[in-house]
Formats: sequence, structure tokens, C-alpha cells
Amino acid sequence: MQIIYSGTFDGLLSAFAYALESPDETFEFASKSESDSSLALFQSLEVQDNQEAADGLLDEIAERRGKKSAMRICRIFLSEEPNIEKYIFAYVKACLDGGPAPEGRLESDDLRAALRISDNVSAEIHRFKGLMRFKRLTDGAFYAQFEPDYDIALPVSFHFRRRLRDQLWIIHDVRRMRAVFWNRTELRILEDYDDASAIQDQSDSCANLWKSYIRNITIAMRKNPRLQRQNMPIRYWKHLTEMN
Repeated sequence: MQIIYSGTFDGLLSAFAYALESPDETFEFASKSESDSSLALFQSLEVQDNQEAADGLLDEIAERRGKKSAMRICRIFLSEEPNIEKYIFAYVKACLDGGPAPEGRLESDDLRAALRISDNVSAEIHRFKGLMRFKRLTDGAFYAQFEPDYDIALPVSFHFRRRLRDQLWIIHDVRRMRAVFWNRTELRILEDYDDASAIQDQSDSCANLWKSYIRNITIAMRKNPRLQRQNMPIRYWKHLTEMN
């Protein structure tokens, strides 16, 4: 049977909670935007978002396997890769079946894929904690653009919420036209965000200061372009102040 969900993370967990009530049946999952309408005449069911069921499932996984396992599920979802529903469901079932930790069951193709994707997303989140470049706007707020492979604007913002708690700032995922705004009190997600004025109004003083700092700490004899490209992939250079 195909279960159709809203496309949100809570919607997917709601669909999983429904499927787990019938462990002997085989399920496939598809978001509304990706579901195959030709299957509508076959066996398909649309499951509505159920916040209580979604929270309950995630809490149960955290209780049985720890918070890191629950976080891993979130990060797989953020990858936006094909077949993530299949991989996440395999990981969820492995967390709940009472067997060994999912991370040790490498004989399963789906679990291996889930772990690989989760590790890739985690690596990119960690990388952008150091690669985010903020520019000061004329109103005093700070603005940073980036184009990550995965949908990681919110988890990256959690880091800067701790580091820049007393500042106003915006982190803008240009590719997805989504931004996260910190107003010194809470994080707000801004959809369809394409504020060109943020770039036009920026002050260059902060950027020039950063470039000067990079030039002065660089040791010419220790330059390693290959290592630099490994830690700072060329596809990210567009938004790195010191590379422009």
C-alpha cells in the first residue's frame, strides 16, 4: 500500500506511526507533490498530519536509542534525496525492533543509505559553522548567504543562535529562497525570501576587515591548495568573503 503524506517532517512521522500499527503489511511512502496519481485506483491512503503521533514516535525512538538517533532521522529528512522515506522508515523500524543498534547493521542496504545520508548532512552542517560569512547591513543587522547541498539553514542557525545571541541576523539559503531570522528572542523561518536589498545596502567595512585579517594570518610557505579545496569546496567560494 502507498501512504501519501503532506511532505512535512511531522507528516512523514505521522505516516510512519500509522504504518507501524500494521507491522505485517508492506508500505511505500510518497509526499503529495511526488505521489503517483496512477496508483490512486490501486491501494493508496492519505494520512493527515498528527502532531501527537509524530511527537510520540520521535520520543519513543529517543527513549529507546537516545536523542542522537532521533536527530539522525531529522537530518536524513533534511537531505531531500530520493527515496528518503524508504531509508528513514528502515531506520525507524530498526530503532524500535529491540535488536542491535541500527548503526551496526551494515548488511541492510537501506540502513547503510540512511547512515551515509545522515553523516553527509551532519558534515555539511558542521562545515558551514565555519564557512558562514556575515555582512553588516546599514540597519545594523548581519546577513549571510549560502547555497548548501542540503536543507540545513535551521540547524546551522541553532549554532549561531548560541554564538550571536545578542545580535540581529539573517541566514539566507539562496537556492531554496528560505531564510532564518534571529530577532534576539526567537528564530523565524522566512519562506520565498529573495531580498536583494540586503546585498545592495550592505557596508563593505566588515568585509574589508575580514579580508585584511585573512591576509595577515596567512603563512605563504604553508599554503596547501589541495587541502583548502577539501575543507572549503570550490562550490562554496561564491559566498566566501576572502575568496572574492
